[in-house]
Formats: sequence, C-alpha cells, structure tokens
Amino acid sequence: MKKTIILLLLSTQSIFSQNVINLIYVDNHETLNKFEEIQNNLDEIIDNNFLLYISDGDDPSIFTDTANYTEKIKATLLKQTERPSIKMDVRYLNHQITKHFDGVIKLGEGVNENTKVNLYFFFDMSTFCGYDLHQDFVNNLLLFYKLRTKEGINNNCKITYYIHENSDECKLPTDKQITIKKY
Repeated sequence: MKKTIILLLLSTQSIFSQNVINLIYVDNHETLNKFEEIQNNLDEIIDNNFLLYISDGDDPSIFTDTANYTEKIKATLLKQTERPSIKMDVRYLNHQITKHFDGVIKLGEGVNENTKVNLYFFFDMSTFCGYDLHQDFVNNLLLFYKLRTKEGINNNCKITYYIHENSDECKLPTDKQITIKKY
C-alpha cells in the first residue's frame, strides 16, 4: 500500500510540475475583417503562461498577461498591420521569448522534458502559401530552439495553424504534431 501511495504521489508531482508555454503569433495584415474570429480563438488558448506576438513591421504588439490582453486585444486586432517581415519577426520574437521565458526555453538549447511548448500561428492562406511560412518561418523557429530535428518535431512541441481560407490553395504541412484549423 505504501509503495502505491508513493508512486501515485510521484506521478502527480510529475503532472503538476510540467511547465506549459503557449507561444502565439498573429499575422493580421489580410484578416482585419476577421478580428472577432481571431479573438474568439485567442480567448480559448490564452492562459497564465503565454506570449502573444502580433506582427506589425517595426512595431509588433506583445501580450504576456491576461489583464493587458483583455483590455487591449480588440483594439489591437482592429488596427491595420503591415505584411510580416520574416527576418524581422524572427529576430523580435526570439528577443521576446528570451525575455519572457529565459531559463525555460533557450535559443540553441531547447526545452527540458518537463516543458511543453504549444505554438499557435494565425495566417491567411495566400500569405501562408505564397511566402512558404511553414518552411521559412515556423521551421526556422523550431530549429533555433531545438524543437525539430531531422527525425521530426520534438514530442514536447505541438503546432496549431489557424488559417483563414481564401482563393489560394496550397499543400498544407502534415505531421502528427501539427493541427490545421481553418476559419
């Protein structure tokens, strides 16, 4: 009986000590009229340990706390933004990840086995496909943080793409770690 209780305590400690990070990237330059759908989806994934990055050239919007998010998200999503610059967004996003999750997820070092990273990306289909954002943007982030190797995406990492459907069709990425939701 004693052994069973000890095993139960150890397994629950493992469950509770797992750190979950939600990194959210929004490209809103072509989806301004879909702000309510984007906000509804964001509301479902925002929790206590998140970084929301809304691309806008040299002036991205960053949210890391729920009070600020609740107060400013609608106005932020209603603001017309520039088309994302992959190079600039990677640099800014890396800086924000280092600033807010230092010690948990590190550039070039990855995450420990008790950390789960959920990546959420909001794109419109034409930008996603036209700029090959899965390969040129998302995969670069995965590689920078050792969340992807030649064997595939790290088991501690899940990717969800929210893609606004429009006339451009392309081959969407497939992987057991990737979920695609169209809106």
